[in-house]
This record gives sequence, C-alpha cells and structure tokens, in this order.
Amino acid sequence: SGSPSPPLTSLSLMNPLAAAAPLLLAASLHDGEKSPSLVELQMLLGIGARKHDYKRSRKPVSDRKPRQAYSTKQLERLEKEFQAHKYLSVNKRVHLSQSLNLTETQIKTWFQNRRTKWKKQLTCSLRQMYQNTLAGTSPVP
Repeated sequence: SGSPSPPLTSLSLMNPLAAAAPLLLAASLHDGEKSPSLVELQMLLGIGARKHDYKRSRKPVSDRKPRQAYSTKQLERLEKEFQAHKYLSVNKRVHLSQSLNLTETQIKTWFQNRRTKWKKQLTCSLRQMYQNTLAGTSPVP
C-alpha cells in the first residue's frame, strides 16, 4: 500500500528527531494539516536555517550611525530621480548627495532599497494580473 520507509541517514543517527520526522510529517499530512514550511521542517529535523556556521561581524550598536530620517524634500527629490533613472551614475550620486546634504552611501543605499521595493511591487502586480487572467477564463471541458 505504501512505499518502504527511507533508510536512516547519518543525520538521523546524530539527531533522534530526524528519524521521527518522516513519521511526524506523514501523520500531520494524514490528519489534514497543511504541509510544514521549510523552517518548520528544518526545526523538526534539527537542521539550522543558516547556510554556514559563521556569523557576520557587525559594528556594535553604539558605533553605528542612527537611522537616517529623510525630510519630505529629500524624499520627493529621491523619488523623482528614481522615476527617471532606476540606477545612478557616480556623477549623479555625487550631485544628489551635495544638493540634498546626504552622504553618497546614503544615496546609494536609498536607491538599492527603493529598487528592491519596486521589484516587489512589480512582482505583486504581475501576480495579480495573472490571477485576474485565470479568474477571467473558463475551464476547458
């Protein structure tokens, strides 16, 4: 009726929860629960979510600059520039930093963050258009 259980791996020998994971997963799916997320599976198997064992060193909080609060004028100018050009040349970045009284790093970081937001918005719009297209079509018999 069912396929045989997979053999125990060296991982399951090191972590007893890992040996029970397939049974717990099968039980949760059998009970009609949603399938576990990747993080839930990693926790269940005792596998860390990190791809590596080292931590990135960070400056102590006391050494870091406080988060920049942009003025309305600065944001309007940055948005205007972003609408015209998604990427800045070095000369444009220098000019913007001088005219807005911000560092070049702040300008560069703002543009990086804004591009990320733009791509996320674009993805959401495309996904919505796709769902609207699917909703508008009738299934073929």
